[in-house]
Amino acid sequence: MSAVALEVILGFVFGILGMGLLMRYKKLTRSNYYRILFIVTALILIFFGVYLGYIGIFLNE
Repeated sequence: MSAVALEVILGFVFGILGMGLLMRYKKLTRSNYYRILFIVTALILIFFGVYLGYIGIFLNE
């Protein structure tokens, strides 16, 4: 498996983990503090996944 494919696959995995957190954060806790923490963590995971996918596709030549 090439490094490009690995980066793209890891990007998808992190994106899916972030989306899963965004969809389930209300059921995971009732505290507003932890809900905000879950939302921030999910957004970081999603953006890191997009970054890995972008780097893997467009910047590896």
